[in-house]
Amino acid sequence: MVFRSAFLIIAVLVCWCLPAVADESVSCLRCHPVHYAERGSCVDCHRGDPRSSRPVIAHFGLIPADYSDFTLPESAVVKNGNKLLDEMACRRCHVIGGRGNRLATSLDQSVNLSDPLRLAEAIREPVLFMPDFHLPDPLLVEVVNALYAAGVGREVPAEQTPQVVHFEESDENEDNAFIKNCGACHRTLTTALGGLGSGEVAPNLSGLLTPFFPPTYKDDSDDPWNRDRLKKWIDNPRKSRPLVRMAPVRLEEEDFSRLMDILSEDVTVEGDSQEK
Repeated sequence: MVFRSAFLIIAVLVCWCLPAVADESVSCLRCHPVHYAERGSCVDCHRGDPRSSRPVIAHFGLIPADYSDFTLPESAVVKNGNKLLDEMACRRCHVIGGRGNRLATSLDQSVNLSDPLRLAEAIREPVLFMPDFHLPDPLLVEVVNALYAAGVGREVPAEQTPQVVHFEESDENEDNAFIKNCGACHRTLTTALGGLGSGEVAPNLSGLLTPFFPPTYKDDSDDPWNRDRLKKWIDNPRKSRPLVRMAPVRLEEEDFSRLMDILSEDVTVEGDSQEK
């Protein structure tokens, strides 16, 4: 009976002390010095698994130091990254921070399901139809931090299914208005037909008629692209931008209407047009 009581007392003491012991024995602190203690525990900023001392386990899903600036308030790295996201017009294809076009993967989903090194590699080695921005590593770090700042912890609507883009050639596309008239120089992504065009000498036209495509209709102007401006541009690009290299393209009204059907898809996500 005495032994049983002593055992129970010891068990209670062990359970009472266990949280303190666990806090003091976080495996991260065996190798890394404490920093930004006011921000919380190591995993609040870096993820990983602090229960293990084996690096392959402890570092699983780890956010390295360079990519964790997004957890700091008023981070200059994140501010610079946001400027780059706008300059590169990443939202013309992706949803970022709940805003953008749903033509390719939602990057809000990516930052919550993947790690920054994979995301950085996807930008460094782009897939077909994704522009190659040739970002040097310091700028790449800023962009990834901005993506994490915008998307980590953000709820993605349950009814929003993953976007799948098809690149297979199809006989149905032989008479496609974009491929015939634009595809030799341009490329574009669509939800209905997948990736169209094979050109690499002219801008990618994905999301052209949405609020997230750069306003390049005229020099030194914020005029967005729309149906009328696109028609004027196609008829004679140099009336809008005198030094542009594109030659006029003569399109019948029927062909232009077919082209508009392709380029004017409603691909925005709920709330995308809200002010930044």
